[in-house]
Amino acid sequence: MTILLGLSYEVVQLNSTEEIKSPEYLATKHPFGKIPSLNDDGFQIYETRAIARYLINKYQGTKTSTVLIPSDVQIAALVEQFISVEASHFTRPLSKLIVQLVFKNVMNISERECWKNIATEYKIA
Repeated sequence: MTILLGLSYEVVQLNSTEEIKSPEYLATKHPFGKIPSLNDDGFQIYETRAIARYLINKYQGTKTSTVLIPSDVQIAALVEQFISVEASHFTRPLSKLIVQLVFKNVMNISERECWKNIATEYKIA
């Protein structure tokens, strides 16, 4: 998203899964102890789709950004429809997969254990 909008960014890697449950994190980043969160020049926002829509609304059409939400109302509605389908039908199963793959080091599990968990979750094995 940030690349399409021509923005620079910094990814802050968590040291442990416990960090997102700390009182400081809950008070300043995400009150539900989840990721991601975004701090944009002091403005703090959380939840993936809210962050995406905020960045699009603020930066689309500036710098060297790509237009992600068209100005045509009907075409924009189709984009929103696709986002809703993704949220309703793909997010939950994919998030389990992503958590296993992306956070395996933080969760201190091996690559083998990670794939075993995925196979069990998706009833592949």
